[in-house]
Amino acid sequence: VHNNIANIYNILEKFDDALQNYILASEYMVEVQNDKALSSIYMNIGSIYDQKKQFDEALSYYFKSLDIKNNFDDYLGMANIINNIGYVYLEKGEYKTAQNYFKESIDLTTQANEDFNLPILYCNLADTYVYFEEFDSALIMLNKGLEVSKKIGAKEKEKEMYKSLYVFYDTIQNVDQALKYYIKYSNLKDSLFNETKNAQITEMQTIYETEKKEKENELLKLQNQKQKHQTYLLIAGIIALL
Repeated sequence: VHNNIANIYNILEKFDDALQNYILASEYMVEVQNDKALSSIYMNIGSIYDQKKQFDEALSYYFKSLDIKNNFDDYLGMANIINNIGYVYLEKGEYKTAQNYFKESIDLTTQANEDFNLPILYCNLADTYVYFEEFDSALIMLNKGLEVSKKIGAKEKEKEMYKSLYVFYDTIQNVDQALKYYIKYSNLKDSLFNETKNAQITEMQTIYETEKKEKENELLKLQNQKQKHQTYLLIAGIIALL
């Protein structure tokens, strides 16, 4: 119960209330010895501290979560936590440490055969290469992220990769390439927006047609009942005359 309440507070960005409930939830999971749930809650606590910019506390809970994940060989879960750890170090300005964690996260994600998370991981790693002015390595990572996005048909991720490539080329002052990828980003963004709107319109039309059909069926049912009632009255009248 406390975990669900904490999730709601987290969505509402009431981080102190979320944190209080996550800690209560973690204490319960320790009591009932549910380590898998405890690992997830520790990760959520780490995320709250990260959003509050309390980086040392965030790392403490991320590492607690990771220690538990190691016992279950949960490669994807481990990869997600390690990526979060890397991102905290990125926020702390410890780019080399962040880079190492991002590399480890990519390796574990690859072992888990989970391509969906790879584009953001490649982007994170590219950010560290940009910081060290290793632009060729950064570009390789960004192109890998774009390639994976296209391969798995993740249009939202493809859009974000175009944006990252635009920002990258803008950073190194390659105007032509920056413009190229900005146009790709903008076009795909508009396309996805139109697809969403069209899907919403289709859904509304479906709901309208369904409700219309239901009302027509109800009206037909009432008309049939009325007709039956009139028939009964007619028969009763004929019998009365006999």
